[in-house]
Amino acid sequence: MKITIKCKLNATVKQSKILDRTLKKCLEASNYISKIAWKNKCFNRVVLHHLTYYKVRKNFKLTSQICCAIKDKVVFSYKVDKKKEHIFKRAILPLNFVRTLRLINLEVASISTISGREKIKLQLGDYQRTNLSKAIKFCDSELIKVNNKFYLNITIELPDEPLKETKNIIGADLGINNIATLSNGKNFSGKKVQSVREKNFRLRNSLQSKGTRSAKRHLKRASGREKRFQKDINHQISKQIISFARETQSAVALENLKHIRKTAKRRKKQRRKFDSWAFYQLREFINYKAQREGIPVITIDPAYTSQLCSVCGTIGIRNGQDFHCSTCGFRANADYNAACNIALRATVNKPIVASVEAKGSSKNN
Repeated sequence: MKITIKCKLNATVKQSKILDRTLKKCLEASNYISKIAWKNKCFNRVVLHHLTYYKVRKNFKLTSQICCAIKDKVVFSYKVDKKKEHIFKRAILPLNFVRTLRLINLEVASISTISGREKIKLQLGDYQRTNLSKAIKFCDSELIKVNNKFYLNITIELPDEPLKETKNIIGADLGINNIATLSNGKNFSGKKVQSVREKNFRLRNSLQSKGTRSAKRHLKRASGREKRFQKDINHQISKQIISFARETQSAVALENLKHIRKTAKRRKKQRRKFDSWAFYQLREFINYKAQREGIPVITIDPAYTSQLCSVCGTIGIRNGQDFHCSTCGFRANADYNAACNIALRATVNKPIVASVEAKGSSKNN
């Protein structure tokens, strides 16, 4: 299993200036390579290497390994989207272990810069120190700057925990009004998240309509605030779900929502709420936390889970948050009924799916 550990660097004033210059050169090189890639419609890493390598080395004074790593990042970004030229705004120094990054006694980072190697002490807490000491492999990492502070995002590979024997299955229905509803009756309301989003949306609209320099500065400060808030909420929810599973010796069942944005029908007024919700992020948080605990995660087909009655199995009537079965008379919260259906369907799939899903997931945190 792969995870990413964020470590703060205790850089001196001199080292900070060197890192700043290095990051600036990396950003300039990224946009330079991106411009050539777009102009030539060349998104193959080998061909792009021959087009840009010597020019980047000469113009930006970066090391060979850093040039190659920057080029690979540009190519990867175009694999995701080839509709327009990519202009990078965030400076990142990609690092390869041994070649451009070494850890000395897991306490000091030796980083390749435009001025040579710089040895900078890491500021580690118990979480970082414990995971770094357990790592069986160090993978490619990166240096970033946030609020005038430098951080190393170190990607490591940890040994897989053996899957535990489970007695029960907890079904989790993920949604918007309720971020997650479990088959044990626990509910995680989305009211707070929606309130914050609406507040941020109104603020952005107001600042964008003004267009003043002060408004633009305010927008820049607020940039990413909603994403950080959503990420924190998803971490809290996923942690509680895995805690319930551990305490009750249960596996966790989730719907496969891979193509939900394309297949789900929603009203025009609901599109912004629906498209801004981090379906994939919450699911990945649950996956990697479960894997670290050895808890199986079962993925099931989401078809009709919100329409079927979890008691008799016939199609019922859903009206907002209420579900009613006209066949057996069962009434319940619609999300709770869906969570029960997910758990029931996972009971059938458990022998086939559980080990595959838990074994294959990974996390970059």
